Amino acid sequence: SSTVNSGQVGTKFTASTVPVLTWEAWLYDDLGMTGPGTNVGYGRIDDQAHIVITDAAHPLAAGLSGLVAVVPGTTPLRWGAPAASAQVVAVAEGNAAQALVFAYEAGAAMVGQTAPARRVGLPFYDENPSQFTAESWALFDAAVSWAIGN
Repeated sequence: SSTVNSGQVGTKFTASTVPVLTWEAWLYDDLGMTGPGTNVGYGRIDDQAHIVITDAAHPLAAGLSGLVAVVPGTTPLRWGAPAASAQVVAVAEGNAAQALVFAYEAGAAMVGQTAPARRVGLPFYDENPSQFTAESWALFDAAVSWAIGN
């Protein structure tokens, strides 16, 4: 989660052949999920309570579509700018370049490497789980299920 110090994790899971799900945007570049640079490859959005599902047919969408409330408007969300081969399922309201839910299949081209297993990026922040909506939990559950191949 984003409560981890990304510098302590670094590249420990970059080559892992086990699926990885993260909501620590500052690990996205270490994992090869985005390019480097705060506010370039990844970043934080303050005060956004909604996400926009752009691929409702993908299992990561958890059956949701359109504008979805995921947290109170006072909580930040995290975003990434993944490679073109990523499956982008949800984006920021008002900024389609900020992917909020995105993933790579094993073998997909990531940034500077090939995905050794499935990878999932989620938009949540430290305090979010205590404030999750039912839709947030559905997205989380769908991400875990998809990552492990269920």
